[in-house]
Amino acid sequence: MLAHLRIAETAVADGTRGCFFREPFCQQKGAPMPKGNKNKTHKGLAKRVRTTRTGKVLRKKANRGHLMSTKTGKRKRRLRGTDTVKSGRAKSYIEALRPGP
Repeated sequence: MLAHLRIAETAVADGTRGCFFREPFCQQKGAPMPKGNKNKTHKGLAKRVRTTRTGKVLRKKANRGHLMSTKTGKRKRRLRGTDTVKSGRAKSYIEALRPGP
């Protein structure tokens, strides 16, 4: 077996098999079983948006990636900076960004 796994004795006095789990989750040691998966921060979304202290979600405006020479100056000025995400979508964004159990 691998070195990071602790193998209990295969023949225990009461006739049960040995424990092949990692030590914290071993049933023979009396430790609790794992409760389930934890929520993780959505890393792709975390790179694209940021939240303010008041809870608003900010994003960059679209259509600034390429072909800027064909766009007018007025349009390019309008596309500068950040914009807030609308409330319905912002709730799902905040839920995806929130790490925790």
